[in-house]
Amino acid sequence: MTNPTRSRFVRHGMVTAGLVAAGLLLTGIAAWRLNKGPVFLWAVNLLCGPLPALLVHFDFTDAQLRGLGPPTIVFYWCVLGVGSGLLAWRGYARLGPEDDGERLARYVWRVRWSVLLAALVAALFALPLWPSFPSSPRAPVPAIRTNLMQIDAAKEQLALDKRLPPGQVVTEADLAPYLKYGPDFFTLRRVGTERYVLNPIGVEPYAVFDAAWRVRRHGWTEGYTIRKGTIVHLQWVPPTGGESR
Repeated sequence: MTNPTRSRFVRHGMVTAGLVAAGLLLTGIAAWRLNKGPVFLWAVNLLCGPLPALLVHFDFTDAQLRGLGPPTIVFYWCVLGVGSGLLAWRGYARLGPEDDGERLARYVWRVRWSVLLAALVAALFALPLWPSFPSSPRAPVPAIRTNLMQIDAAKEQLALDKRLPPGQVVTEADLAPYLKYGPDFFTLRRVGTERYVLNPIGVEPYAVFDAAWRVRRHGWTEGYTIRKGTIVHLQWVPPTGGESR
């Protein structure tokens, strides 16, 4: 048979968790409509706790996150409410079975404060991870472009040292002395499935993907697939059909 005192503690925890979550949700909505960015982020951070930081480490699509988000947040607050209620009940039960109304009221308030404290601690735990969420939708591309810039600079230096004319074909071995990691540059600096086309002196190099490559989710930015044959130039413009979700 369920201990009624324990049920009361759990009930108080659930009610408190529901009221706090509803208050944060309403605060977030009001802040969004009033364009109060800091208040909105504060409310969302407390409402969601560590859940966004955990969920975005998996390569879910945005649609999947929208479906998982609400039930996961509800479950999170249920855990806070039930957990706080049970912990307070254990502390109350250890003091003896006497029905002390004052002591009971004190521990009921402890349940409520425990819910708030647990939510605050969870939010603080997730706070350092939030700055990594803002957009970096094409993180591999800047790295590839950096490699292309180094290859282009190596070609220019090689042309100066060897007095090579425009149109002279060069190889990876020719550029190795001018590149970081030397002959291992094209292996160690490879980002995904791209291959670097050096081109002759005077012609910019470029990278081409020899196979489709999945770029996983990065924070709030949804993952995507770079299709086979996608080309990245030094001055890269996002292709309209070069990637698929």
